Parts: sequence; C-alpha cells; structure tokens
Amino acid sequence: ANCWKSRDKVQMHLFSESKVQNYDILAIQEPYINKHTDPLTTYSLALKGSFHILLQPTPKEEYKKRPQVCFYINRGLDPATWEVQYHNRDLSTLTLHTATHGTIHIHNVYNPGVNSNEESIISALQTAMAPRAQHIATKLINLMDEHGLKQLLPLGTITYERVNTKSTIDLVWASHNLANRVVSCDTKPEWWYGADHVSISTQFNLTAICVPPLIHKQWNVTDWDLFLKLMDIYNWYPRELNDNEAINEAIRYLVEAINQAAEQATPTK
Repeated sequence: ANCWKSRDKVQMHLFSESKVQNYDILAIQEPYINKHTDPLTTYSLALKGSFHILLQPTPKEEYKKRPQVCFYINRGLDPATWEVQYHNRDLSTLTLHTATHGTIHIHNVYNPGVNSNEESIISALQTAMAPRAQHIATKLINLMDEHGLKQLLPLGTITYERVNTKSTIDLVWASHNLANRVVSCDTKPEWWYGADHVSISTQFNLTAICVPPLIHKQWNVTDWDLFLKLMDIYNWYPRELNDNEAINEAIRYLVEAINQAAEQATPTK
C-alpha cells in the first residue's frame, strides 16, 4: 500500500481495518515519517503493537533522506524465521523462511521517478504510449523475463487514480514457483482513503512459521516435595565458576533441570 506520506488521511485509517491487522506482512510505500523523533519513526498506533516495524534506521537530521518503504511483520510470525535488509531509502528486502516452501525474498521497491511523466512508463506495459515510454517499459519487461518473474495483478487493473487520470503504476511480481502458489492478487478499493494509489492485497498458499505458544505454569500449586526430589535426581549442584563459559554452562544446566522438574511437579494452566 502507498500511504501518500499521510498519517491522518491514509495510514491511520488503513491500519484500523480489522482485516489488515490479520495480515502476516504489510509492505508500505511512502509511509508517514515522524520528523520529530530520533531516529525517525513511522505510525503504528492503530495496529495495537501487534506488528514489528521494519523501517530503515535514519537519524533525525537526515529527514530529507527519509525512507520511502517499510515493512510491518505480524508478531505471530517467529522472529527467528525472518530478517530484513535495507539497501537504500527506496528498497528493502524481507527474507522469510517458511515451513514447507523454503526461503522467500520479498522486495519492497519504490520508484520516485524523475519527472511528472514517470507514470506513463509503467502504463506503457498495457497501452500504446510515447516511443520513449515504450522503450523503457520494454526494458522492464525484458528484465523481469531475465529473472523469471511474472506479473500477478490481472491485466488492466487500475492501481492509481487522480482527478481524471487512471493508470497501472503499482505492480506485483513473483517468481514462477511463487506465482503458482498465488491464491489472490487484486486491489482493495474499500481501503482507499484519499491517496492516489489503491492498496493491493496478495495472498499465497504458503505455511509461515509461527511463534510457539507460550506455556504458563501454575507455580502456586507446585508439588515442591516432588520438585526438590526431581532436582536431586537430575543431580544439579553448584559448580566452580572460574570463567564466563563455566557460568553460562552452570546457568544452562540449572534452567534445564528446573524445566524438567517442573514438567512433572508443576501443572500447566
């Protein structure tokens, strides 16, 4: 979704949508940037803390070089299964390790353009435009073919509307393997809050790795006689702590003994 750099008109309303809050990954372009924080931050209050915010770290004094893209990752996904790389203010890559379909790279790219005609460059993919635009569009098509990428949006999908202008300048590309696992890819006009770009929703048939459920123990009803007996069985005792390695090993052994004893002596909520 392109948020038009607006918190109040776009980003706040978009993030308030209940279905948006159930997504695994949000790829945002032109996010609202708070220029009063150091480092710079973006808006997330409506998401109620349920997402990790992946925004390129940028000091306050470099506001003019503020990031144009960012990711929001649902906290339900295991943090050990993903990482982000900030290439520059216009490009970030999220690497996601799935349960059954290997590793996936998600590239969030913003093309700011160099003049007011940049919109026609992508439009030339579907309509006859000026020769220069067709040439640039052909280069883009060839580049995508070279890397085996397929356009996922249905032909003719309008992703940009402004006054009397309608165009397709927001695109979703995927490798052939991923394209074969697409459940849906289309615009969401009902989430269109005053911006000139229409949000796009893409769903794949993939299995992400979720955070393991938290197990809560009822320590107040622990059978402490059994607990201490089990600690003796596990032969835990203080060791000589001569260096950091010995300390870490003693802590690891103690935690393991406590967990094993609690499995039998402490009920789960």
